[in-house]
Amino acid sequence: MRRLVVLITFLPVIVLPLNIPEVLGEEWIVSFRTEVLDTGIVHIEIPRFEDFKTIDEEIERVVDEMWNGWVDELVDNAKSGFRTSYYLSFEIKRIDDRVMSIVFEDYAYLGGAHGMGKRVAVNYDVRREKILRSLSDVFEGDGWLERVNERIKGYFKNVQTIAKFKGINEKFGGFYITKYGIVIFFQLYEYTPYAVGYPEVFIPSSFEGLRKDLFTRASR
Repeated sequence: MRRLVVLITFLPVIVLPLNIPEVLGEEWIVSFRTEVLDTGIVHIEIPRFEDFKTIDEEIERVVDEMWNGWVDELVDNAKSGFRTSYYLSFEIKRIDDRVMSIVFEDYAYLGGAHGMGKRVAVNYDVRREKILRSLSDVFEGDGWLERVNERIKGYFKNVQTIAKFKGINEKFGGFYITKYGIVIFFQLYEYTPYAVGYPEVFIPSSFEGLRKDLFTRASR
């Protein structure tokens, strides 16, 4: 995170390594370290999986991208003496011998009624050692995209919206994976008012076209 230095040169930095073991399932144990950067204005939490280089590199890329989307505005706001804050955290949605799925959310306050943020997911296929970047990585066969879009349209019929749903394509990357299916999400203000938060549409593991191997235990 090279550009992070631009802001934190004005403030003291505290980095606290926390050793947190994560145990999910009967035999699967994954250890990760949470790195915390806290300057009083900026608070960033990042998981580090030392045994999984591919996902560590993807996490670094995602966090850099999210941070760099705000750093210039944050610096300008702080230099002007305005109330400024930035918070980035993560939530582990699933870790087992098939899938690692982590959701990152940030929140930047630059003044006004409330701040703004973004959500990004990192999904990793443990067996194939591959980052699952788009829906085409978790679905297979024909016709699944039309069925997914119909399910999403049904969701938006039941919530307050500020824009008409345009549909998504096979390259859409806004999703995370649980033990029971995938959850497709959208950004703040993309289709709904701020009060709705991040809209989420659940697609169960039984959904036709969704890869079944992502929801079965890997052979040992």
